[in-house]
Amino acid sequence: MLLTNAPPGTGPQFLHGHTETLYAHTEQMGWAILNDGFRMFLSPEVPSLLKGAARGFVERLLEPLGLQRQDIRHWVIHPGGPKIVKGVGRALDLKEQDRAPALEVLRTHGNCSSGTVLLVLQHVMNEVRPQPGEYGVMLGFGPGLTLEGMVLRF
Repeated sequence: MLLTNAPPGTGPQFLHGHTETLYAHTEQMGWAILNDGFRMFLSPEVPSLLKGAARGFVERLLEPLGLQRQDIRHWVIHPGGPKIVKGVGRALDLKEQDRAPALEVLRTHGNCSSGTVLLVLQHVMNEVRPQPGEYGVMLGFGPGLTLEGMVLRF
């Protein structure tokens, strides 16, 4: 959850969150904590696994609010890599413009781990400029293999 001291109505409203873990694929992504720091391991299968899980995950994220993918105007996708953004985009039938914020942040900042999705949100807020009342979905992916999602209203 994001907290701010900004006046009400000046940022996105968090409507709903959802998490799923693909337990059959826990070995595909993870962190090892070593004496000299953290080491991430990432299987080349991750983009394909996320592509296969994304559509159903987003449908389950939106269902409690009575929304469908077509209701979402803004997609804030964690850019774990171009293959992940492309695969998730294909699974969700997203247009190039829907994937562009994630790919632009990946190009300019790289993958900064979990916080990168917030850079994508910042890009959407500053460059795309959602209109009041439009819906957005934030998607993040992590160890476990875990999918996290939030529905926002701008």
